[in-house]
Amino acid sequence: MSVKLRLTRMGRKKLPFYRIVAIDSKTRRDGKYLEKLGYYNPISVPAEIKIDREKVFKWLERGAIPSDTVNSFLRNKGILLEWDLKKRGWEQEKIEQELEKWKIKQLEREKRKEAMLAMAQREKDQHEAEEVEVKSPVAEKSEAKTEEVEQVEAIAEEAEKVVAKADDVEQVEAKTEEAEKVVAKADEVEKVEAKTEEAEKVVAKADDVEQVEAKTEEAEKVVAKADKVEKVEAKVEEVEKVDAKPSEAKKSKAKADKTEKVKAKAPVDKKSEVKAEKIKKSVAKDKKPEEITDSKKQSPKTESSAKKKNK
Repeated sequence: MSVKLRLTRMGRKKLPFYRIVAIDSKTRRDGKYLEKLGYYNPISVPAEIKIDREKVFKWLERGAIPSDTVNSFLRNKGILLEWDLKKRGWEQEKIEQELEKWKIKQLEREKRKEAMLAMAQREKDQHEAEEVEVKSPVAEKSEAKTEEVEQVEAIAEEAEKVVAKADDVEQVEAKTEEAEKVVAKADEVEKVEAKTEEAEKVVAKADDVEQVEAKTEEAEKVVAKADKVEKVEAKVEEVEKVDAKPSEAKKSKAKADKTEKVKAKAPVDKKSEVKAEKIKKSVAKDKKPEEITDSKKQSPKTESSAKKKNK
């Protein structure tokens, strides 16, 4: 199993905090590690780095390989130098002396860096001051030009406003003309609508007249049908009367036959002959059936009188 000395991320989002750990090279970055060796806090100013030397030496003896970042941390802390001297077999006193010399060199190097940074900052400030001095006359000229340009721009803006006002006036006039046209069209439309309403009324009246005419035609048809019905009923009544007359004639003939039979059986009397003649005359004149019934009532008397005479 190959072991590496590397960083594992801790902390929350946008606030990183790293641990320096000994971990299997096949394990993921934030996976389970074998031992914690220190930590690195990049948020603090300056960045804070703390490493346990004895644990680092233990894992280096076991063959652990530091990553590039951890290697730079070990070099800045002097741990790699101390490890190299121990591998060479130096005594602890000499190693401490060498470490003190290394620390002094590191301090001198830091001082030189600070001096170089200070010199660079001073040179930058001087260069900026010189540029400001050189630019001052040019700035005056540019300010004068800017004033002239501003005046020209102000005049141009006023001219644009005047032109815009003229355009607005033209637009207003055009809009008023359009509005007048629209109003005239609206008046025409109102007139047309009024005429259409009148035409609709006339059409409605014509429809009413047509309906009245149709109704009158229907009434005339109904009256004609009623007249026809009355005529038919009159004809039916006439036919019924005609049918009734033959039956009356038959009845009168039957009575006459009976009287003749009675005469044949009984002796002829003057009175019966007179009555028979009267009956014949009544039959000939188509008398009412009531008179015939009277004659029937009288005929038995004649028979009874004839019987009495025979006796």
